[in-house]
Amino acid sequence: YLKDAVWMYKMITQHRTNGIPTGKSFKVLVYDKHGHLMEVPTKKNTVDDMLQVIYQRAPWIITGFNDDLQNMWKNNDGRMQMIAEVESRQQR
Repeated sequence: YLKDAVWMYKMITQHRTNGIPTGKSFKVLVYDKHGHLMEVPTKKNTVDDMLQVIYQRAPWIITGFNDDLQNMWKNNDGRMQMIAEVESRQQR
């Protein structure tokens, strides 16, 4: 699966009950070049370690989250650009 991975980031979700914060949950999200998403729930103290382990095994992956990356991924041409960038990194 990692050979097809294109983009990964951590997702932190703030949970609330009646508007009062009740905790957070953590996930690592990994998108592959086929458009599939793998979500890995984890704990606060292991989420960064998990990202680091994945990156060590697949250093070509685009990492991090911002609106530009999200918009590129949602747009077919943008997604193709991301995939082409990752494939280029794999050849290095």
